[in-house]
Amino acid sequence: MPAFYAGDGLLTLTLIKRLMENAWVFQSQTLGYPFGASLYDYPIPDSGSLLFLKVFALVTHSAGAAYNIYYLLGFPLNALAAYYALGRLGVYRTPFRAVGAFVFAILPFHFMRIGHLLYTWYFSAPLFALFAYKIYQGERLQFFKERPWTNCVLWAGSLLALSCFGVYYAFFGVLTMLTGGATGSARARSLTPIVRSVLATSIVTIGIVLNVAPNIAYRVTHGVNEETAQRSAAESERYGLKIAQLLLPQPHHRFQPFAKLNDVYSRTFPLVNENNSSAAGMIGAAGLLGLLLSLVLHRKRSGEADSVPFLASL
Repeated sequence: MPAFYAGDGLLTLTLIKRLMENAWVFQSQTLGYPFGASLYDYPIPDSGSLLFLKVFALVTHSAGAAYNIYYLLGFPLNALAAYYALGRLGVYRTPFRAVGAFVFAILPFHFMRIGHLLYTWYFSAPLFALFAYKIYQGERLQFFKERPWTNCVLWAGSLLALSCFGVYYAFFGVLTMLTGGATGSARARSLTPIVRSVLATSIVTIGIVLNVAPNIAYRVTHGVNEETAQRSAAESERYGLKIAQLLLPQPHHRFQPFAKLNDVYSRTFPLVNENNSSAAGMIGAAGLLGLLLSLVLHRKRSGEADSVPFLASL
């Protein structure tokens, strides 16, 4: 039984069935009788997630099982990525890294967006932040100290791979790396960090273009399909993240005063919709406010990680 069987969860299940029965999601003969159904007019730049779903479905012979495996694997995957990134960002004590990784893996978002299954693998966010930090520091992104060309290939390959797990997270990565380049260049009075950030964001952008290349080619040949979902610029504000929702308790909080606080906001303020899933939780909200405060008051202390001013500016 799939973990979610309504709304966009049903769309995701049809995608998994397409992957089971066909080479990829673009064509299906079991929908749109008698001609079959094409999905070229609806880009899904998540080829990494689709590949994993295809493997899970072919192994289990079940779209529902593939859905559940993908969702449940998101918890350890997100936690491991956060654990690794926290260590590289200067959180050296294992208990603190473990707690941070655990909190990141069980964000309210993870439970409230089960229907938007592909969003629940948000492991790329801390890894993009880590890439941005390395750019900020002016360091070469090294995997092996004595193999510069191997480092370049692995660096580019990693960014290309990360670009295949959601355009929202890829866009987040672009913003973080450009921020790392700009702040790093200002700190070092050198253009090197910003050049590296432009190079890194170009690789991510190429990855997104490769993800939607079949859709672009189809549109060039057949023209624009006016019947598909129409998106407008106004929707970015209508459904966009609101800082208040980031800091407020999550909807239906188990502590009644917190639940009431969110309910009052949701009933009285405009543009409240699926963006109500964006609560960072108490620890995340405290971290955000602490970083904003440090941006104003920061005086680096002996032994403090260099990541604090970078994360504050980010």
